Amino acid sequence: MQLPSNKVGLVLIVVVLVVVSTVFSSKIQRPKKAVDLQNVQLVVSRNTDSSYKSGDSDEDGLADWLEEFYQSDPKNPDTDGDGTNDGDEVAADRDPTVAGPKDPLITRSDMINTQVGSSTPGTVTDQASIELFSQYLMLKKQGTLKPGDEAKLVDDLSRKVAAEASLRDKYSIADLAVTGSTKETITIYGDRVAQAAIAFFLEMDSYKNFSNSQYLLKISDVYKKYADTLVQIRVPGVVQDVHLVFANYIYKTGVFFEVLSKSDTDPITSLVVMSQYRATEISEQQLYTTLGQYFKNNDILFDTESTIRFWNNFQK
Repeated sequence: MQLPSNKVGLVLIVVVLVVVSTVFSSKIQRPKKAVDLQNVQLVVSRNTDSSYKSGDSDEDGLADWLEEFYQSDPKNPDTDGDGTNDGDEVAADRDPTVAGPKDPLITRSDMINTQVGSSTPGTVTDQASIELFSQYLMLKKQGTLKPGDEAKLVDDLSRKVAAEASLRDKYSIADLAVTGSTKETITIYGDRVAQAAIAFFLEMDSYKNFSNSQYLLKISDVYKKYADTLVQIRVPGVVQDVHLVFANYIYKTGVFFEVLSKSDTDPITSLVVMSQYRATEISEQQLYTTLGQYFKNNDILFDTESTIRFWNNFQK
């Protein structure tokens, strides 16, 4: 029997999504660019309530989530058609996907040797699937697997991987070049932010005809570069807090698109980051508007026509 693949671990991904969703509530809309995320959409469309962890759709004695890991069919009580239902085969340490009677399950030692012998650590999804499956097999082989243990294993590990895949800030106040707050420094600051934003939008537009995978990676790089540019701008002290939030938000948007480009190979990270990003209580539009209104309320006047037009878009 093969190790559970990143796609076979869908149940873990579903539970991760449920756990993350209880912590973060959706606040902002999905980016307008259409993204082909068939794998993510499949996961989201599945049952995401707690019954999925203990349900047994085909009543073969093997919970639906375990069918995912054993790669058996949760809607067919005898996946391999050898006359023994999947639950009885697993209980007898047989593979429910290979016709018996000579169909031994992979052993815990085989799994550990495979994991240790791997030259690469794999994605968060790979690591989570292997860890969960090996923990389950250990309890099963020891004969200490109790009712409810499976669900607890999934919950514990899903919280752990959710933390590992967390969307974090990159910058702190110490990374900013903070300067005095005079009309001159604020005017210069507003002009440089506007010019950086204009360059960013122009570069984004140059990739509009790229395919989805190319587009996601390109705009991820553009967002991250934009964030670094924002951090290099000298920031008046009166707007340093807003600017820090702004730079981190732009950087995290870049990370968001990066993980979406890898949704097929690392769906857990994609789902965790997607949930956290959607739960952000700000948006790019709000941040531009906050700065634009500040400039208007404090009578900050700009000389460059492109800067004037830019901030006029965000002033009421």
